[in-house]
Amino acid sequence: MTPEEGARLVAIWESLPTAERNEARPPPPLGYRGAWLRDPSGVAWRAYGGIVSVEPAGMGRGETRRDEGRVMEQGILRTAPPGLLPEGLIP
Repeated sequence: MTPEEGARLVAIWESLPTAERNEARPPPPLGYRGAWLRDPSGVAWRAYGGIVSVEPAGMGRGETRRDEGRVMEQGILRTAPPGLLPEGLIP
């Protein structure tokens, strides 16, 4: 991922409204399970079903936000290297 892509994802994250942790629904056991990204500092981003969660590196409580248009989820998927994801996964 380039620094520009990272900055774009952070800007998207900052624009999302806050959500309650219980709004997140678990992905199905088979099939698409969402997008996941860990930045160099160890912060983990998870996006699925219109909810994005971020967990800080090490111990600490994360934060959850609504991504109703799934913009953050698609943005994370777009950082994948070319040819890694199946055709049509990203609209």
